[in-house]
Amino acid sequence: LPYPERFRPMYAELLRCAERYRKVMPLYGKTKELSLSARYQPGASVIAAIQENYGEGVREGAFVDMDPEQVAFMTHGMVDGAMRYWMMQPTRARMNETVDRLVEFTNRLFLTGA
Repeated sequence: LPYPERFRPMYAELLRCAERYRKVMPLYGKTKELSLSARYQPGASVIAAIQENYGEGVREGAFVDMDPEQVAFMTHGMVDGAMRYWMMQPTRARMNETVDRLVEFTNRLFLTGA
């Protein structure tokens, strides 16, 4: 898929995954606190994938030229916040709205010519 079209399916799958594991998500928050104190980065594989994908997009001229590592951490935080928002009222309509906002934010921030 072209870079701009990759966001929606990625964000939708992340929220569907959160929906499947909603009962254990509060444990993730506790694990996150403990692992940060042990200098382990939760979500490290997701951050690495975002960083790699963003770097490729920059090289191909699809994304604004920013530091891929910084963008990856910031994007991961944005998605984490969006998941928390959705989980307060985990309905299908709110999931779709949350994915729409994530796509809108990402497009405005990262796409060249947006």
